[in-house]
Amino acid sequence: MCESLTHMDALTADIARVESLDTGKKLVHLIDREGDSIGHMRTLSSQRICWLIRGKAVFFCYISGHWL
Repeated sequence: MCESLTHMDALTADIARVESLDTGKKLVHLIDREGDSIGHMRTLSSQRICWLIRGKAVFFCYISGHWL
């Protein structure tokens, strides 16, 4: 990993690399709780990339004026 990249930036780059392989299958990326970054997940979602986080027991996110 390049020292100038954060852990999450490196993860996002790896996901993009795997997505570019054109496997012909819908990929779902499994991300451990260290990857629990709403900003990065929103970016992936906007690119129609599927992901699943094994996250923390209690997590809230503010979306469209609502806490979820």
